[in-house]
Amino acid sequence: MIAIEPDRSMAERARRRARSAAARIEVQIADDTFLAGIAPRSVDAVVFPLSLCTIDAPSRALEQARRVLKGSGQLVVLEHVRSEGRVGRFQDAVAPLWKGVAGGCRLNRRTRDAIAEAGFAVDGLRMRRISRFFFIQELLYGSAPPAA
Repeated sequence: MIAIEPDRSMAERARRRARSAAARIEVQIADDTFLAGIAPRSVDAVVFPLSLCTIDAPSRALEQARRVLKGSGQLVVLEHVRSEGRVGRFQDAVAPLWKGVAGGCRLNRRTRDAIAEAGFAVDGLRMRRISRFFFIQELLYGSAPPAA
């Protein structure tokens, strides 16, 4: 299994955790272009754990994920997303500052829409409200197969 992480310090943390995983996981320091080198329809799952917010071109990463997934493959996500209303407007306002202090994280991404636009069936994706932080209140999680 290959995991990619664009941030060097986060990749090192992931490597430490991967050593204790049941499966063999190789963590690569790479960005969204990494998937371009993988053969089409050759991967069972592509997992984005709190990473689509930091990828510069999430639509390109999602398109590449769709390209490399087998027909029965799954996109698996756990991502914070832009909230609606007052919190969403706050996220929009602080997004440029937050990106600079939080490793490139964009608080206000509409990730579910991006996943659907990339050609995935989003029926298996769920939203969960969290109240731990004022500026991050919605989590998107679940799996999405390539749309027919």
